[in-house]
Amino acid sequence: MYRQGNLIYNDSLTSCLYQVLDIQMHSGLAWSRWWGWQELYEQTFDNDDSSSLDTYIWVDCSGTGTHDYQGVTNGFIETYDGREFHAAAYDQIDRIECG
Repeated sequence: MYRQGNLIYNDSLTSCLYQVLDIQMHSGLAWSRWWGWQELYEQTFDNDDSSSLDTYIWVDCSGTGTHDYQGVTNGFIETYDGREFHAAAYDQIDRIECG
C-alpha cells in the first residue's frame, strides 16, 4: 500500500511455483472515520490456468483532509488436484493529508 500524489494504492501479488486451476483475490480500500473503517472501493480479480495474479486498486483522496487508509486483500487458490488455499493480507498508512 502506498500513496503517489493524491492517489492511494493497494497492490497485491499471488505467485505459485507451478500453474494452478484458479487464483482469485478480493481487494478493498477503506479510510478511517470516527465510527470505524469506511469502504471506499473494492474489486475482485480472477486468473484461470496461471501461476500468478498481480492486482492493484486505487482511490483519489483529493480534498478529503487527513485520514488513515487501510488496504485488505483476501486470496484463494485452487489447484488442479482439488486442493484449496486461502490467505489474507492487510496494510495501513496513517495520517495521509490530501488537502
